[in-house]
Amino acid sequence: MSTHINRHWEEGKAKHLELSEQTASDYDNSYANANFSTGLYMDYELKVIDKAISLLNVSKQGIALDLGCGTGRDSFHINKKNCFSKIIGYDFSQEMITIAKRNKNKLNINNIDFIQKDIDTENLNNIEDESIDFINSGFGMGSFISNIETLLTDINRTLIPKGIFTMSFYNSKSLLNEFPNLDWTPSLSAKIDPQKKSLHVTFNDYEFDISAHSYSINDIRKIMNKYFYIEEISSFPTLSSILPNSILKNSRIKKIVKLVDYELRYNNVYGGHYINVICRKK
Repeated sequence: MSTHINRHWEEGKAKHLELSEQTASDYDNSYANANFSTGLYMDYELKVIDKAISLLNVSKQGIALDLGCGTGRDSFHINKKNCFSKIIGYDFSQEMITIAKRNKNKLNINNIDFIQKDIDTENLNNIEDESIDFINSGFGMGSFISNIETLLTDINRTLIPKGIFTMSFYNSKSLLNEFPNLDWTPSLSAKIDPQKKSLHVTFNDYEFDISAHSYSINDIRKIMNKYFYIEEISSFPTLSSILPNSILKNSRIKKIVKLVDYELRYNNVYGGHYINVICRKK
């Protein structure tokens, strides 16, 4: 059984890499704009990063890691906070790293290094103990790790005392999961299938089922409390995740739906598509 599960995970992970390689060149221009709810979440994630960094007490000599950096979107946002002398972005896709480096050169940024690295298998094995001030792992990255506790052990090892990290997961209890057979395509680019341990991703003409674990809020609390203090936990987006893009073309509806989703992010309904957690090292 274990061998079968591992083979299934590796096959789905290979599909994930194929998806990343094929979409990297168009990712920045299209992904956030393709579906309203996906774009809304990507903007929300930047606010989570801002909140996380505000909890830090660091000088400009600090170091930040961005795990699953893609084309560098979060890394560049972290750099704008002017809190870190160095930022390191890891991604398992060489094509994503190539685009990230190209974006870095266009922006004339010198303090960010983008490196191809599979943190699912290598974790943070080249990072010294207690050398990192802040770690970000966004856009559902926590769900793409086959053994999350192994990675969290390494995050705990590499963070400075009272260091901060934020991580994103797909929510097994999301409102969208209550409606598995909608008559329309929801305004999300990716939908979790908890039974198959996979994520169905639609991007332009591409469709892939990639390996992913989903977690409930209670799952995340139990896992994180072993290693960290939880500073904040939220789920987002909720209502917009089940609506079709056609409805969300109306500007008034978009405004109302956005207000509802922001109101529900800390509500104990916890029906958002993603779970975002901000933690502090004990």
